[in-house]
Amino acid sequence: MLTFTQGGDAACKEHDIAYSQNKDLSSRHRADLILENKAWSRVKSKDASVGEKAAAWSVTNAMKIKRKIGIGLKKKKKQAFRKSVVVKAKDVIKKFKGNVKEGAKLSLSAAKLAVKAAGGKKRIRSPRIIPIPKHGGVLPLIPLFAGLSAIGSLAGGAAGIATAVNKAKAAQKKLAESQRHNKMMEDIALKDKDIIKFAKDIPHFRGVFMRDSLPKIPYKNECAVINLDSVKNSGTHWVCYCKEGNTVHYFDSFW
Repeated sequence: MLTFTQGGDAACKEHDIAYSQNKDLSSRHRADLILENKAWSRVKSKDASVGEKAAAWSVTNAMKIKRKIGIGLKKKKKQAFRKSVVVKAKDVIKKFKGNVKEGAKLSLSAAKLAVKAAGGKKRIRSPRIIPIPKHGGVLPLIPLFAGLSAIGSLAGGAAGIATAVNKAKAAQKKLAESQRHNKMMEDIALKDKDIIKFAKDIPHFRGVFMRDSLPKIPYKNECAVINLDSVKNSGTHWVCYCKEGNTVHYFDSFW
């Protein structure tokens, strides 16, 4: 802030102290008015220099503008999405027993009221990552998507919420099935020594290799088992091939 002599520095300091001690707008505006009047008195003073009058004039107008447009309070922080919206939407359906669409309507109404109480969509901090609940079935998803709909991040109203819930549950089910399958395959996975043991009597069996450790020169007739992982890793999926002259047969259990 520009300062001025003849008590100007002290007046500015008193103004800063008043701001630090008062958080409400009316008290801060009173401090602005006091500083404005003191600065204006120096503008009118006959013993003030041109430079001091210029500084005092700037301070006078700055304080006047602050009081007119309401400057003086820090901008309010945006409220957290989950705490201010999702929790409110969740409270109304804790004991809900109806279908997804009915629950979506009820939860959406509560979410919209929560957004309005917070001061509108602009007062809510939109989440960058949406954490999908791992437990609790469909119910925990309804207030989450209702909150997103209330702040404008999900279109379609209650129907859109119901659709999003069903898609999320389908994705969860698919992921769980994939994890179950992978776990099962890991439990029954064969090691290279087991494969060699079972395949040693197969005609023209050449061995077990990782995809980047295959023999550089093929035989006229040969067969082998290959792991699609690199030699640097522990292995992933097994495939095999059989070569008879210029004909090669390839087998993959996933095909």
